Amino acid sequence: MLGGGIYRIKQNKIMLWLSSEKIPYPNGLSWHDGKLYVASWGKGMNADFTTQTLGGIYHIDEENPEAGLTETVSALGNLDGIAWIDDRLYVSDWITGVLYKIDHGVREPVLTLAPGLADIGSEGRLLFTPMMHQGEVTAWRL
Repeated sequence: MLGGGIYRIKQNKIMLWLSSEKIPYPNGLSWHDGKLYVASWGKGMNADFTTQTLGGIYHIDEENPEAGLTETVSALGNLDGIAWIDDRLYVSDWITGVLYKIDHGVREPVLTLAPGLADIGSEGRLLFTPMMHQGEVTAWRL
């Protein structure tokens, strides 16, 4: 995240795939329908990791990453994890502990947990919410 780039492993080597000022502090990543979705932390990071501008969600075309970079949702939070369940996107805000659902461009807070809601993940209809400060993970059936 702090390096400002997205890396990939190719031929057993880690290499920079995309670095763009258009995506401030890229953090959560998830493939869906042939596109890479990226949750960004935001712009102008302060010492306490809050930002002057909240991060958003972007999607990237794998074949042409720089030209195929599109902001999907703007100014949502200091975003960490990103996961898909049934064509609905879920994203965590690490600073506030809010879990958002994005459904056809409409953002809706689903859960408000404690600050430190980290890299969420999903398996089927289960959504896993790791709480970094508490050292625990909860599974929610959606």
